[in-house]
Amino acid sequence: MAKAEYEVMTEGKLYPVVVSDEQAVLLAAKAAGRAVIGVYDPGCREKAPFGVPYLIEEGAEISESFLERIVRRHLGLPWIIAETGRLLLREFTSGDWKYLDEQERKDFGGQAGFLAYVSHQYSFYEYGMWAVVEKAGQSIIGMAGVKNLEGTNGGRCCHEETSFAPGEEDKAEDGAGDKREDGAGDKAENSAGDKTEDGVGDKAENSAGNKAGDGAEDREEDGFGGEALEIGYRIHRPFRRKGYGEEAVKAVADYAKENIGCPLYARIREENTPSQQLAIKAGFTALPGQSGARIWLYRYGQSRK
Repeated sequence: MAKAEYEVMTEGKLYPVVVSDEQAVLLAAKAAGRAVIGVYDPGCREKAPFGVPYLIEEGAEISESFLERIVRRHLGLPWIIAETGRLLLREFTSGDWKYLDEQERKDFGGQAGFLAYVSHQYSFYEYGMWAVVEKAGQSIIGMAGVKNLEGTNGGRCCHEETSFAPGEEDKAEDGAGDKREDGAGDKAENSAGDKTEDGVGDKAENSAGNKAGDGAEDREEDGFGGEALEIGYRIHRPFRRKGYGEEAVKAVADYAKENIGCPLYARIREENTPSQQLAIKAGFTALPGQSGARIWLYRYGQSRK
């Protein structure tokens, strides 16, 4: 192909998207302010276009949903992840920095780290920590999302990164939960993730992973040889004990199941009964053989044995 152009309706306005396998065409369209998608031959990767934010394989399906996501990222608009009765989960944008609480700002490594996360995480991984918005007040009341589970190969899970919960204060019905034992995540060079002392995520390595299907079995069986994800969330203190944590966790778990397809886990301290109960309500089940462990693993959709 030389060039194809699509028009995408976003926020009530039509925007062009240029798709091409020609470097000059893509760079010219990008310079003109248009959203662009590069096309490459998987059998000849060295000739793939460079300097463009998105690449797809030759012959890949281009859906309306995919095109809208490209346009929204191009415009700096967030992709909507899920909607519940009271909450909206969406990607963070650069303007959301002012709505983060002190702990979240530390978790992202300051404003520079947050902006790098917004710029790189979603476009590369198509998952991460998302803003939790209370629909009634149209305000950000926390964050929730997924990360690559520690102990896996660190690749991008499927096509599309937070241990369980926001901190040990307020271990309550809305799921305020556990600190990780080591208290920190390793930052990747591309800032595609976030570091936190309360388990809201490690930065994943910036390398594409193979799609995880049923090969990523339970932890006790294969030590996470494939990709797997870990769920986490943080609800701002004024909004805790209102069930928002449970609502957000269920929405994230459902989204991950339908759109990512990797095994999903939660890490919870053995003594943290409230978070354990929340996880069970959301469809997680403790893996067997963990008696005496400080951190328990729960798997989403895992049947009891």
